[in-house]
Amino acid sequence: MRCLTLAQALMERGWRVAFAVADGTARTVSAVMRPGVTVVELPPAATLADEAALTMGAMPAVDLLVVDHYGRDAAFERLCRSGCRQIAVIDDLADRHHDCDLLIDQSLDRSEADYRPLVGPRARLLLGPGFAMLRPDFARLRPSQLDRRGRRDRPTRMLISLGASDPHRMTLTATLALAALGWPLEVDIVVGRGDPSWPEIERVCGTSGGRARLLVDVAGMAGLMAAADLALGAAGTTAWERCCLGLPTLMIATADNQTWNAATLSAHGACTYLGAASSLGIDDLTRAFTAAFADNDLSAKAESAARICDGLGAGRVALAIDGGARDLWLRPVGLEDEERLFQWQSDAATRRHFRNPRPPTGEEHAAWLRRRIGSTEGLIDIIMLGSEPAGTVRLDRHHDASGDPCAYEVSIVVAPARRGTGIGPLALRTVSALVPWAALWAEIHPDNVGSRRAFTAAGFSAVDPVWFRRPPLEPTPP
Repeated sequence: MRCLTLAQALMERGWRVAFAVADGTARTVSAVMRPGVTVVELPPAATLADEAALTMGAMPAVDLLVVDHYGRDAAFERLCRSGCRQIAVIDDLADRHHDCDLLIDQSLDRSEADYRPLVGPRARLLLGPGFAMLRPDFARLRPSQLDRRGRRDRPTRMLISLGASDPHRMTLTATLALAALGWPLEVDIVVGRGDPSWPEIERVCGTSGGRARLLVDVAGMAGLMAAADLALGAAGTTAWERCCLGLPTLMIATADNQTWNAATLSAHGACTYLGAASSLGIDDLTRAFTAAFADNDLSAKAESAARICDGLGAGRVALAIDGGARDLWLRPVGLEDEERLFQWQSDAATRRHFRNPRPPTGEEHAAWLRRRIGSTEGLIDIIMLGSEPAGTVRLDRHHDASGDPCAYEVSIVVAPARRGTGIGPLALRTVSALVPWAALWAEIHPDNVGSRRAFTAAGFSAVDPVWFRRPPLEPTPP
């Protein structure tokens, strides 16, 4: 699913896409069969060299090969090198070497030290949930959902979604646990058609008196997550989707590669980790459900989850792949950027037209940065030119008279050494493209001629002497 999301983001930027997948994938994941996409299914007995040849033969000229496979490493990637210009690897185990130009690991608490010994010195590392590749509807729904969850106490609706195949039959176990509790709340239960348990789940749901709804092969997961107050879910890609929407979760590791995510998300207060699926039974889930249904602190759990992921990772990854002639891309600010940002913020020319022109002290700046990184009210990203930080761009929730939850105020700081090089308008257009569904506002001092020109060049129009606005480019969600 993360590859499908990345493919869509690249197709929107004009790329052509092909998939080389295991035999049977097209039947299991029907979404891969979309117009304009070539799909090559690889025979199960192919040698590594044959698989590389078939993969690279899926398209006559390959600018980028994306490898997302726990059984592939540098040996396979080297076999593909001669057939493509760049290789990007998606990983979350940090347990093998890669021959790649770009490595993406959306896991929480990953650091460069985890991967630098495993990749070449020039490989670009995109690490953390800021690069989690989610479909755009999650980021679109995020502002209104976080507002709603801040007003929610005990749960009244639950979502159960444990993956398309669910080899440990945990969905059935959870359904039986809810039945044993007398169906205390409404529940949506999502399964894949490849799950052999779903007819039995359907039978148990029939005892709920209409309080349980079984959904097979669902496409619109964002809407279901938005409607829920609590989830039972796995620790894979859907964990970032639930974090984006601030959905409190009882989490299960349904595969060995999910244990890192589950443990780190639990340590950050973003979920309640129940353990590995192989170790859980009906009694375990009954106890967990009973405790969760009585929880009066859902809003705090929602906020902890929402701090983890803003849902804009697919756009950041696509930009890191295709950053144009200037190789401009964005990455979330980290605490390691504290000194750099302090120097930029303290520059007299930079602050001249700020609302507060007084430079912060080091202590004030450090406290502000820690609050800002943990905020769910927008984003703050570093503007990168290749490997060089060149400025920052921020989005902050903007509460205007219309009450639109999808409105943000934009601010930008260009590194003093890069001032006057055209980075400002380019970065503004870039961050605007991340949130095409949002109304963007900017307060610009009348004497700040350079900023007024930059925002105008990026599609903003003056609405009064100091405020500029860029209307939504796409319809906002209901």
